[in-house]
Order: sequence, then structure tokens, then C-alpha cells
Amino acid sequence: MIHKGKKMKYPVNKQVIKDFDFFGFAPKMFSHVEKYFKPNMKILDVGTGNGVVARFLALKLKNASNNSGKVFSIDISDKLQEVIMEILEEEQLSKYVELLITDIENNSFEDSSFDLIVTANALHHFSNPEKALNQMLRILKDDGILCMIDWSKKARFLPHKKEDLFNLEDFKEIAKSKNIIDEYSERLWWFVALKK
Repeated sequence: MIHKGKKMKYPVNKQVIKDFDFFGFAPKMFSHVEKYFKPNMKILDVGTGNGVVARFLALKLKNASNNSGKVFSIDISDKLQEVIMEILEEEQLSKYVELLITDIENNSFEDSSFDLIVTANALHHFSNPEKALNQMLRILKDDGILCMIDWSKKARFLPHKKEDLFNLEDFKEIAKSKNIIDEYSERLWWFVALKK
């Protein structure tokens, strides 16, 4: 995982990583993403971190009939991704996910590559959130959806500085005239879906 463009030292305890669910918020967070999921999509998970999003999306693909989709999950932490791949293999989900070491702010994906892009609790880690957002929109297909979830400044229990976090209103300032099609916010976290 990255924080402001630098690799974070992350405890690599497989069971802790396997059990992590965004402090119990994952089911509600992912219910917003689920609305936009289809089993034939080429999906990008930005900021693999603990692999929660990649595993969720891979399970959705595995459980779907006639699936032809694939999840590409990117992060700059190779050690963490090794553990995530072990977990994916144990859960028989590895064929649905490709883990890549790359930085969203400086990626080499072609324009209009992905049907769905999901980033969960990673925006506050980017050194330049506006550049990251623009890069995600660049590689999103014209009819694709970008789903973003992040902690709000009111989420004081997190090991982050309050000034690193964004409220939904802060994000809208970064997004400026972007095409927001869906939004949800509660005290500790928010969700936004965007189109090009």
C-alpha cells in the first residue's frame, strides 16, 4: 500500500489480512459497488491493500453464471500482493484476479481500458488525488463506471491524519465538473460513482 506516494510498512500477517473487512463496513460499502457490477466486465481495483475489494469482486465473478470478467488489482506493495495471491489461491479465486505492481498516478494502461474501476479507502493515500482521479477517468471506458469509497474526516479511529482524509464535499471540490451519478455519505465514510 502507498501513502502520499511512498510504500507503507505494513504488517504482513496472513490471517489478519484475510479477516480484514474495513472495520465491519465492507458489506455496506460494497452494496453500493454491487449495483454497477456485471460478470463480463474488465475491472480495475486501485490500491490492492488488504485485497478486500479484489476478493469481493473475484467472488462475484466466481458466483456468476457465464462470467467472462477479470479483476486487475494494482498496488505498489509487492510483499503484500504475495500474501493476497496466497489467500486468493486458498479461496479458489486466483483465476479471476491479476495482481499488478503499478501506481495509478503514473500508469501505462491504455485509454478507455476498463468497464468498472473501484478504489476503496485509497484516495487519501495518493500523493496527488486529483491526478489519480483524472488517470482513473482516462482509463475508464466511455460507458464505464468509477466507484470511489473513502473514509471521512470524522473517522477519527483510523491511523491517519485528519488532514489526509476527505469528506464527500472535499472530494466534490477535487472532482469539480466530473459526472457524479450516485453518492452516499455517512459519518465515517462516503461513496461516489462517476462516469466520464
